[in-house]
Amino acid sequence: NLHITLPQLVLDIFKPLVAVSNTYPAAVLEIILMMLLWSLGIHGMNVVSSVAYPFWTAQLAANTTALNHHQAMQGIITEPFFHMFTHIGGSGLTWPLVIMFLFSSSKQLKSIGKVELIPASFNINEPLIFGAPLVLNPILFIPFVLAPVAAVTVNYIAFAANIVPKIVMQPPFTVPVFFGGVIATGGYWQGAALQLVNLII
Repeated sequence: NLHITLPQLVLDIFKPLVAVSNTYPAAVLEIILMMLLWSLGIHGMNVVSSVAYPFWTAQLAANTTALNHHQAMQGIITEPFFHMFTHIGGSGLTWPLVIMFLFSSSKQLKSIGKVELIPASFNINEPLIFGAPLVLNPILFIPFVLAPVAAVTVNYIAFAANIVPKIVMQPPFTVPVFFGGVIATGGYWQGAALQLVNLII
């Protein structure tokens, strides 16, 4: 009798991949891939999450277990790491762009800003992505990729250095900014503060 269960065996086999998925290079690679796909009109978050979701879930579960046993939490790269702290206002961290559009001299962009204001508050930005458009837009492509990369960098440093408590909950992606940051970190104001920093950046 080897005292090994099949689920445990599977977890042991994938443990090295879970560890690699919790690194800064993995997060940057994931966010770049998401944004490149979005730039082509493909839902990048769905494509990347279809592969990475089991690893994100494993990190979140490990954090919850560690919290319940009063141990140090190690998981950084989870689903809320992207949905709550990187894709603020929707994929591409576009909430500030909506505000900018409201003050645009272009009637078209101002109209898009008005239409998108409420959806962006709930992290939905398809009207902006396809209406501006951001898809196949060589000029807006640059900040559309670089802003999320900057946010991922700030997020990773904040969580790795324990400036912000680790993520222990996965709120629905439609939870508005600031509320989502607090909920994801288990009730800490630092989660909202990190979201604010990313919005400013």
